[in-house]
Amino acid sequence: MHYSLKSFGIVAALVLAQFGVVASPTNAASNANSALATIRTNAAAVRSNATIYQWKRVGLESVRIEAAERSFRLSDANKDLTSGMHSAVNSLMKATANHDQGAALAAADKIVDLATK
Repeated sequence: MHYSLKSFGIVAALVLAQFGVVASPTNAASNANSALATIRTNAAAVRSNATIYQWKRVGLESVRIEAAERSFRLSDANKDLTSGMHSAVNSLMKATANHDQGAALAAADKIVDLATK
């Protein structure tokens, strides 16, 4: 009985690792890089859409940035970078809600600067 539970545990661990449920350092690094790429792409789209007052698109991209920033924050990334990114994303969300073009552009620029470090 004990042997079958042990083998079941090993098989379960292998299956979970195969589907990415078990976090490994390489998965965390690739998740952080993927999140940063998403943040950079959507921040550039925010800049281009905010300049032409496309607030619905800016809102959608801001939500995508917020989700990617959350996954970046949950990865084992630099805490100074994650706190700076978090405050910049909060600024972007506030600017988007207020339809403030200047603040949205400034927040998007700050996000791109932080994401390229």
